[in-house]
Amino acid sequence: MTKFTVRPSFRCDVKLRIVTVWCSRDHLDHYLASVDKPFAVGLLESAGGETVVDLLDLVMDSNTAWWP
Repeated sequence: MTKFTVRPSFRCDVKLRIVTVWCSRDHLDHYLASVDKPFAVGLLESAGGETVVDLLDLVMDSNTAWWP
């Protein structure tokens, strides 16, 4: 059996992204009020990354035909 070590490789040209989806903005606001720092932000910072948070609204329409 071959033994090897895996080491993280951080390159300047690689961006990591974490996407979370919440049931509602109220659920997200409640979570954010209950923690000092969101888990995903802490995770990226602990890996040496800088965080940028974008909040986007996801709109779903059950009457829309599937993507062409």
